[in-house]
Amino acid sequence: MTQSNIISFLRTGINNFERGNLAVAEDNFKKILQINPRHPDALHLLGIVASQKGDKKESVRLIKKAIKFAPKIAMYYRNLGLILMDLGKAKDAITHFKKAISIDGKDADVYNDLGTALSSVGRIPEAIEAYKDSLKVNPGNPLALNNLGNDLFQTEKFNEAKEAYLKAIDIDPRYSEAHFNLANAYAASGQFEEAIDSFNATISIKPEYVEAYYNLGNALSNNGQHNEAIKNYNKAIQLKPDYAEAFSNLCEIYEKQHMLAELESAIEQARGVLPSDEPWLLYRTAQLASREKRLEDTRDILESINLESAQPRLKISCAELLAKTYDKLGQFSLAFDQFELSNQLTTEFFNNPQASAQNYMDTVVRLSDAWSSAGKVNWPSIPNSENQPSLAFLVGFPRSGTTLLDTILRSHPDVSVVEEMPMVKAMKDHLADTASPELLTELSDEQVGELRKIYFDELHSSAEVDSANKLIIDKFPLNLMNVGLIHRVFPDAKFILALRHPCDCVLSCFMQYFKVNEAMANFLDLQQSAKLYDAVMKLWEHYNNALDLEVESLKYEDLVQDLQGTVEPILNFLDLEWDDNLFDYQKTAMSRGRINTPSYNQVTQGLYTQASGRWVNYKDRIEQIIPTLEPWAEKFGYKGGA
Repeated sequence: MTQSNIISFLRTGINNFERGNLAVAEDNFKKILQINPRHPDALHLLGIVASQKGDKKESVRLIKKAIKFAPKIAMYYRNLGLILMDLGKAKDAITHFKKAISIDGKDADVYNDLGTALSSVGRIPEAIEAYKDSLKVNPGNPLALNNLGNDLFQTEKFNEAKEAYLKAIDIDPRYSEAHFNLANAYAASGQFEEAIDSFNATISIKPEYVEAYYNLGNALSNNGQHNEAIKNYNKAIQLKPDYAEAFSNLCEIYEKQHMLAELESAIEQARGVLPSDEPWLLYRTAQLASREKRLEDTRDILESINLESAQPRLKISCAELLAKTYDKLGQFSLAFDQFELSNQLTTEFFNNPQASAQNYMDTVVRLSDAWSSAGKVNWPSIPNSENQPSLAFLVGFPRSGTTLLDTILRSHPDVSVVEEMPMVKAMKDHLADTASPELLTELSDEQVGELRKIYFDELHSSAEVDSANKLIIDKFPLNLMNVGLIHRVFPDAKFILALRHPCDCVLSCFMQYFKVNEAMANFLDLQQSAKLYDAVMKLWEHYNNALDLEVESLKYEDLVQDLQGTVEPILNFLDLEWDDNLFDYQKTAMSRGRINTPSYNQVTQGLYTQASGRWVNYKDRIEQIIPTLEPWAEKFGYKGGA
């Protein structure tokens, strides 16, 4: 046997390997080793064959042997790294990818492999750099661009992620995974229209992409297109009949849209394909029982769910619903324990957002300090622009009944209510500084006009507003902290202050799951909630002392006892006449579709009086916050304070 025989066996082996004839290829490579047991290419290729046949450990042994005899061939290290990745040994793979790069730094694919390995062990910043190195060598690599986008997405750099995905798509317009990931980045940024378009693009390329239908359903739901969302969840279920998450989100729409017959039907369908102990199925069954006021059934179902391996969000939902069920059953100590558990789970799920909560608190305190010694502030009145609608701002501490009042007022034919849209935030962002009396006083007429334009541009882009209505009510409870800015820009605007017993208000915030942001993160801790209440109300006092505000307040407790008697003064304040449509606010709530606040299922019922005075049932569990809240209870006229 000669060198020519080795070349012949090598060529024959490679040709058969490429055709998928692994046995013939393996036989030829082994013949080479019979001639030269130290032949590195034969050892390496036998290792690749072993990997293809599923014997990864033998593959590693053979390639390591090849490296022993030829330690300067980058391809050997790369392939060893890939096989180690298949074995779940990413840390070892990283070492070999780096060795390959040290030998040949011009292979873009190895940088990409290194990025994948680094990402798999959580070394995201290093992975991002590896993908960027890959793209320096080959800027037109869509796989590296997609992977770069994925890790940028993980670090919540959504705009940079979108740029990477768009470049990948520009190179390969039919790259379905890049379209899918781009859609997810749009959704994470709140750009639901763009997300919907990108999910549809994904599906046009890959019509059987189950997750694309599911995520499209999520984007449509978040965009208020509930019927379309339902269609896409059902399509996902059609493709994957045991898709528990799709069933769950379908049920969520039915529940929040008050479509209880459809909810029951979806649960029955799910029972036919999902295990009887599937946690999502049991939770939705408990939710239906709760909506049907079968409280003991709700409790029993929730207590039976094995949540050990459940997703964090489901654990939170179960704890919250069980807590509310215990509350309705009068088992107040058990209820409080579950509310504490729900908040603890939420804190863990959102990676301990206490710092964000404190940032918000600090902002409120900073504003309060700025306004506490302002004295009386008089700003020049700037005429409204032509056709500018009248504005009123519905403010208050969260859980003060603002959603109920919103729903009642939007039943009036001359009112448009805009629910929790970011018009004031857009003005704040443009201002880019604390809205102190000094800063607001220094604003020129042109700057005020610019802020007005920003407000109305955001209003018309964020919400459908009936231009025929003479009054727009901007309902965003914690705009309470932005009253100074609002009054500077809209000096003729009126404020409706929603009040509720401070102990009930703070307890309800603690008991309610909110989407966690800087403000809402304060409600995960009872004492922090009380501190925020105190800080916000002090700021409100400072605003009232410094500014000539037009304010009408009402109490939640009065509203649920006497709707007309409580609302008529508000209407008079707003220069509106009573309209009997206001009695049909439940019909308004049902016709709204999804309500974007936690009170969605209460405002569709009759006036709900059970929440008044609830804090008394928990008095022994909230003793530590009563001294903070009692002065406010007395100030707002609650008999006996706290």
